[in-house]
This record gives sequence, structure tokens and C-alpha cells, in this order.
Amino acid sequence: MKVFLTGAAGKLGTAAAHALLRAGYEIVGADRRVPKEKPEWLFEIDLLDESAVREQMTGCDVIVHAGNHPNVKAAPTPQIVYRENVAMNVNVFQTAADLGIRRWLFASSIQACSGGRHHHETPPRPSELPYLPMDGRLPPNPGNLYALSKIAGEDMMRFYARQFPDLSAVALRFPMLVDVSPSYLEHIRSAYARGRFPTMLDEGFSYLTLNDAAQLILALLEHSAPGFHTLLPAAQGNKLGLPPADIVRVYYAGVPLRIPAERMESLVDISEITRWCGWTPRDNHIFDVPLTAPIA
Repeated sequence: MKVFLTGAAGKLGTAAAHALLRAGYEIVGADRRVPKEKPEWLFEIDLLDESAVREQMTGCDVIVHAGNHPNVKAAPTPQIVYRENVAMNVNVFQTAADLGIRRWLFASSIQACSGGRHHHETPPRPSELPYLPMDGRLPPNPGNLYALSKIAGEDMMRFYARQFPDLSAVALRFPMLVDVSPSYLEHIRSAYARGRFPTMLDEGFSYLTLNDAAQLILALLEHSAPGFHTLLPAAQGNKLGLPPADIVRVYYAGVPLRIPAERMESLVDISEITRWCGWTPRDNHIFDVPLTAPIA
């Protein structure tokens, strides 16, 4: 099976490529910035170029679309982030539809549903989450134009799934993706210990390692289902390294709870993903180390 993998030179794309190659998939990797010493399956392609996308996608069986601006500050203005992400998405999705490709995975973002409540607000606004623990069924609630571009991508997939009943289209609302190198983890732990949260508060302090994200992509390619689906994967645990009940008490007062906070193992419920494809993350509770907690 041949996979058209966008964003293939990025962190997520690289992790996904390695997992796919080890599993025996053939890859056509696309990225607009590629290293000089690149593998033979990686091509320099600008997803804003519709004809280039079509040329390289022809002959593929699956698309794994991770090639977007990765945050609202990844281009000179938020308008460019939104405009170019939407253009990339429609070029990839319409081309796949034209070519008869009926298995799509899209790297969406937890920001599609986490609103704009930021840690530096004093006092912080009440949470806009409709319930806890979170899952892939959360309604859209963008807090910036990057998040809005991800919702636009999800809406495109929903549109195409209505046009093609045999299409399996999955939007993965990834939380912050991390690697497991000791230096990186220590940097993140230190930032959180000082109360410097590189996240919106309604992301549930969630994370997922790159390896687990890649394994999820692989699992979903092997267990497709017709229709459009949104999934919210996350590691068990949180970036504060604290019991969920403590975090709920401070940051999510008033949010309806589907189970008592004391019984929560995580602020994100991944049970639907596990039932679907058998995936569970391997890198869990990696921030559960003694530190000066930013909450009482």
C-alpha cells in the first residue's frame, strides 16, 4: 500500500514515516523544506501547488495529511496561517477525491475544540469545556485562526464523506506532541514548575509523544471505517504531573463531570480510540516527577 504523507520532513511526519516504513508501507513524502541528504521517498513539494500535489499523489492508496502551518505564529500573520492551511487542505483533499483515494488521516489539533482561555489571564475566565474528561466528540470551539483553519479542514472532510459513502476520513485532534529526550522533558518540566504553561488552559494539560502519535496513525490505517470521525488522542497523565482531581478543582470548577474527579485517570478519555483500533499510548505519566507544582 502506498501512502501520500504530507509534512513528511517535520517532527510528526518523520516519526510517522519511520513507523510506516517499518510496517512495510511504501511512502511518497511531501514537504516544502527537505534536507539536502534526503531519503529517496521524500520530495520537495509545496502543497499550495495543486498540480504538484496531483503529480505526486497519483498512484497512492492512502493520504496522511500532516502538512500545515503548525501554530498561529508559524507565518508572518495569522491571516497567512489560516489562508494557506485552508488552501493546502483543499488541494490535498480534492485531489485525493478526484483520484479515488478513500482513506484519509488528517493531523488536526486539540485547539479546534479548546477555545482561547489562556494561562496569562488574571483572573482566568471560567472554562468553556462542556464536560470532562474530554474526548473526540467535543464541539468545535476555536480560539485563534490556526484553530479555525483546522476546523475548516475537518469541515472539508465531513463534506467529502457525504459525497463518497465509502470514504474513511479521520481527523486526529492532536495535543502537544513531545519527544522523550531527557533534555526536552526537563525543559518542559521546568517551565511548568515555574507556572509557564505553553498551552491553552482548556487543552487539559494533555500531551502525546511523537512515537505514540505515529503508532496511532499506523493503527488507524489498518482499521479504517467509513464516514467522518474526530478523535482526541492523548497520553494517560498530564503535563503538571498531578492527580486529575487536583487539576479539576483549580482549573475546571463548574465543568460538568461524566465521572467523579477522584475516579479520573486522565482528563482525556481515549476509550473510543482503543475500542476502534486497539491503540493505547505507551509513553504515559512522563511528567509525574516531583516538582514545585504551580497549583496549591
